[in-house]
Amino acid sequence: MSIKYDNNFLNRIKQDRSDGLTQSDLQDKYNLTHTQIKYVYRLLHNQNSQPEQQPEQQFEFGSVTRNSDGSVVANKLISLNQAQNLSDTDILEIFGYNSDDFKLDSFRYSAWGRDKQTGQPLVSAKITISPVKDTVTTDDFIDAINNDVEPVIPTSFQRQTSTSTTDQSLVIPLFDMHFGITDLEVAYTYLCHLEDLISNKQYRDVVLVFGGDTFHSDFMTKTQTAKNTQLDHVNNKQALKDATEFFDDLIRIVNNHAKHIDVLAVGGNHDFDKQYLFMYAMSIKWQKFADFHLTTETRQYFQVGHVMLAVLHGDQALNKIANLMSTEQPKMWADCTARIALSGHFHKNVIKQVANNDDGVMLYQCSTIKPSDQYEADKGFTMSGHKLEVFTLNDHRVTAINYLYNDPLTETDTLTLDDAI
Repeated sequence: MSIKYDNNFLNRIKQDRSDGLTQSDLQDKYNLTHTQIKYVYRLLHNQNSQPEQQPEQQFEFGSVTRNSDGSVVANKLISLNQAQNLSDTDILEIFGYNSDDFKLDSFRYSAWGRDKQTGQPLVSAKITISPVKDTVTTDDFIDAINNDVEPVIPTSFQRQTSTSTTDQSLVIPLFDMHFGITDLEVAYTYLCHLEDLISNKQYRDVVLVFGGDTFHSDFMTKTQTAKNTQLDHVNNKQALKDATEFFDDLIRIVNNHAKHIDVLAVGGNHDFDKQYLFMYAMSIKWQKFADFHLTTETRQYFQVGHVMLAVLHGDQALNKIANLMSTEQPKMWADCTARIALSGHFHKNVIKQVANNDDGVMLYQCSTIKPSDQYEADKGFTMSGHKLEVFTLNDHRVTAINYLYNDPLTETDTLTLDDAI
């Protein structure tokens, strides 16, 4: 029978915490792993910190919504000939806000008609603004990476006794995470499923592949892609904290089940510079537990046994990857019996052979765990199932692919919550 983390269970955890039970006590009482108890804590945090919005105030020109974080969404009908020529300061002044106190996050407008009295064109305008005090400094960036992180103590990592030892390896592609859009609660659901998948196994190697667009925005003080395409605003500081917490617990999970961990990373069209900086910080933080392979190029290659991996985000050179693998890494190509390419970018799962010969490349276009945002809904890109792929390899080829979905957590051998219902 499936068991969900419902309100009854969460209320019971609340009561236990108020009675003085620690995180370790709760793990023992309910037979929860480290990641599962953090998932429960995340649910409790979201319960207690739902953003409160003040009721919309109606004005003669439209409406204003003030959010609890200080941001404002305002609509207004204005008489204007050339809205595209307005500066950020002009727009803020039209809406009655001081540019010293607020910064413009987005500005959208469309033709509305003409004023009946003056004949001037009317424009329906919408802005999203946030307080200037939220400007992110370098110290803020460092604090976000290190915020609320448990101390990294080598002796605290004890590898679990496994019921199944194997010489196989795991490759875990993580494309298009889009933290900022993707809530940590969603990401933790996949982490818990991954933990269940590998719970009774030991692997020779685990390769974590961060294939770009880990973050929705390449910037901290605004929400834009690496090529400055304007996006709907997200909380970039929170995105950085969420990505850090996710990465920390991902390393902790696989460390218990691998003799060796490698981390590969290439940037995406959303976060090319930001992801490199983030992964560099992670490489310093976790250097004792994994080998990091970072690049400022758009692709990189890696060998697991006699399996060749090519990693690229997918927005560039995708149709040339078979030829690129053989010409850019001829020795690796010759030494391998299987050659696969991992890409993302398109947010859906596709498997196809590249090149029409026995020595060709199998291309795995990986999916995303990111929930559909407004852009995807408007374009109709909502029909692909969101999932996480996990590849199992022996020394010569891919032997299995497991798909992890964002289903409610269910009862397993390591998660028994009968007394919670």
